[in-house]
Amino acid sequence: SWAVMNITYWIRIGSSDWHGDVLDWTPVGPDPEFPLADLNLSFGIYSVQYMAENNGNFSRVSQSRLKINDYDIEPRWNGEVEKFYRGKGSGIRVELFNWATFSDNVTVKLSGEVVDRKWVYLNTDHYAVKTHRMLSEPEPSVVMITVFPPKDAGKGTYSITLTVTSEDGETVAVLDNITIKITDKDQEGFGGEITDTLHGLITDIFPFLKPLSPNLVSAVFLMFALVIVGLIVLLGIYVYRRSRIKDEKDPYAEQRQLYRELYGSEPTQEQLEEMMKESSVVDEVMSDLSEVEEEGPKEKTFDESFLESEKGNREE
Repeated sequence: SWAVMNITYWIRIGSSDWHGDVLDWTPVGPDPEFPLADLNLSFGIYSVQYMAENNGNFSRVSQSRLKINDYDIEPRWNGEVEKFYRGKGSGIRVELFNWATFSDNVTVKLSGEVVDRKWVYLNTDHYAVKTHRMLSEPEPSVVMITVFPPKDAGKGTYSITLTVTSEDGETVAVLDNITIKITDKDQEGFGGEITDTLHGLITDIFPFLKPLSPNLVSAVFLMFALVIVGLIVLLGIYVYRRSRIKDEKDPYAEQRQLYRELYGSEPTQEQLEEMMKESSVVDEVMSDLSEVEEEGPKEKTFDESFLESEKGNREE
């Protein structure tokens, strides 16, 4: 039996399939283990062949792959508090970036109260992430976290921790600040979404307002906006009335402006009156012309009775 056999394992390592250019056949003893640190292997993918030997009898040779990689996986999330409604499902997008030399097959796990209650889950926990090291615009692998709180879920804010483990089993990256808010859409309503968005916009412009509550900041901002709109309307009314008053006080305003544009100086009262008379004459002429155009030329009719009488005279 195998228990009484004197088994010795052999190993060979090559830079390509079925080669031993890195390490030729080497016995490793009765345990199938070999310390790689002594070889000082550089980053790369190697071919590893191994076989068993018992008193000069060798088994068939098997081959596998050995990857020496500088594992560096990075999960990213937009950092915003995600809002979810009870009884409705949605998702959270997490992006995985691989800054290692080679691709990585990672395992993703979630933890947290909402995960334990099965309100939050993953459709799969294994992802193959290609390397992004040499790419100027990398396209990340996407992990979609499904969030589906039941209708009777407790409203409130919850945290989710996402853990990504590389294929070496040792390299781990953690996102422990994924925050979600579970609420009711009917209670929050459209107004609540506007308030949150408006508060974010205002506090981005005026950071010193962040300690104040969103409702207070939004109310003050809307009041301030209404005051500004009211002032603009009042200013428009004032300018309009001033222009009307000016026109009523100066009946020669149009003639005065025309004279300034033509001659570059102020007209006298006599000149203004003369311009007003000429303007009246022109208006009358234009009025007569318009009446003529509307009436059109008068039609002339021919009296056919004259022809009848003339014809009778000739016959006689």
